[in-house]
Amino acid sequence: MNTLSKFLKCSIAAVMIFGFASLAFAQLPEGDRAKMGKDWESRFNTIIKELNLTPEQQQAIGAQRSQDRARSQELRQKIKSARKEITAELDKEVTDTAKVDSLVAQMKELTGDRIEQQIQGIMSLKNILTPEQFKALNAKKEHNHKRNERRQGGKR
Repeated sequence: MNTLSKFLKCSIAAVMIFGFASLAFAQLPEGDRAKMGKDWESRFNTIIKELNLTPEQQQAIGAQRSQDRARSQELRQKIKSARKEITAELDKEVTDTAKVDSLVAQMKELTGDRIEQQIQGIMSLKNILTPEQFKALNAKKEHNHKRNERRQGGKR
């Protein structure tokens, strides 16, 4: 297989991957985001009652969530921007492979940053909650996960 053929196959694969990724990460309409916020508030209030959180714990979790949300939004925007740049470069008649490689490396780094942020959020939560509260929260998450799987007709 010659180099041009390999390049074309890789380019097509990359376009397909980023196309599907774009669909997966598409932003929700404003109304849906507002509904999700209300749903989260309702679930949060239920969790507060079930875990018997102190006012200090409630405040600390709220502050952590605000900080995490801002950082997460920033990372999502950077990933979206890099994805658009990659798509634009791949759509060109002559693609700069080095630029695409650089953008892919940037997306990998940003994805790693998102994973680190999630882990740091969990670690912060562990520091806020008592071991019993953290265990109860995990049990509730597991229960909800299993319930969602049943609703979706089995495992994904």
